[in-house]
Amino acid sequence: MPRNETFGTVLLLDIMNSSEYANVLSVKDYYETFLREFNDTVLRATEMYFRLYPGGGYDETNHYVEVVGDEGRIFLFSDNPGRDVQTALDLAVLIKIAWINGPFNRARIFQNKAPEDLGAGINSGYLYIKKNGQLEGFGINLTKRIESHTRFGSVSKIMLHKTSRSILDRYVTENRIAMRLPVNGKDISLPQHYFFRFAGNIELKGIAQPVPIYELQYINWGDRPFFMESSFIKALAKRSVADFTNILETALSLSVLDTTINNILLFLALMNGDWEKASRVSKTLYEELDNIMEIPLVAAVANINLARAATKDTARRCLLYGRRWLEIARTIRPYAEQIDELEEILSASH
Repeated sequence: MPRNETFGTVLLLDIMNSSEYANVLSVKDYYETFLREFNDTVLRATEMYFRLYPGGGYDETNHYVEVVGDEGRIFLFSDNPGRDVQTALDLAVLIKIAWINGPFNRARIFQNKAPEDLGAGINSGYLYIKKNGQLEGFGINLTKRIESHTRFGSVSKIMLHKTSRSILDRYVTENRIAMRLPVNGKDISLPQHYFFRFAGNIELKGIAQPVPIYELQYINWGDRPFFMESSFIKALAKRSVADFTNILETALSLSVLDTTINNILLFLALMNGDWEKASRVSKTLYEELDNIMEIPLVAAVANINLARAATKDTARRCLLYGRRWLEIARTIRPYAEQIDELEEILSASH
């Protein structure tokens, strides 16, 4: 491979209704307030993520971040393509959540207006490195087309090419990262998963063949959520974790990014052992995404843990809910071993 080429993953983020604000805001407010906040959000989130990445996986030689107008551009070209796709998805979620927590969207939320969303497109392929270090190539143009299609998304509005998904699936399988949920002194292990909705073979402008695209539905981050720790959240949102959580829950009432926000809230609840919230959020997620096989298991774990500290009547009800969730899990599969473990714990709890 020529030295001026590299295989990488591209993440492009774009403010969905930016042109509408350019039309109604003054030039000064649009550039110095609206776009500057977007610029700061992208740069702050990515700087924190790469600085704290475990094991020092990224440095100035294998990633590049820039913001041009209302578009954030993140290029990842480490020696591990699977890690790069995983990182692109992490950053897409984090930047969208940080953007909701920013001054512009917070003001809209408190006025009972839906926050303005970001679309995120991801694609992997060869990039051309110019003499000045800038990156070019067809893969970037294709990513832009994928990002433009996120307006038609129905879940997270984070979409990626089939190639990126295949690279990610192989990486997750090979690394066997797991999430461990404590239940009555034992750990139930759930392998890391990314769940996607097939968005179709899309006809994109300037692309001869239909492009297979997937939309992100749900992430089980496994045991690597350094970006969910309270210190990270505080720095990302520049507010307390409680305030960060409150603004996300308020945004939910406006029916924006329901699954993405609930995914974050569920993981925060699991990390902090808030089993009541985990039970409630997992139920909501299951109603929205009934094909995600591990949500019923998480709901069962949450209810079993809730029963331990509850009154007798409440405990009985929680254990009943836990058993019903396991019955649902049996119909979805494939976690037979984990379901059997939870069945034994439930039997011993009666």
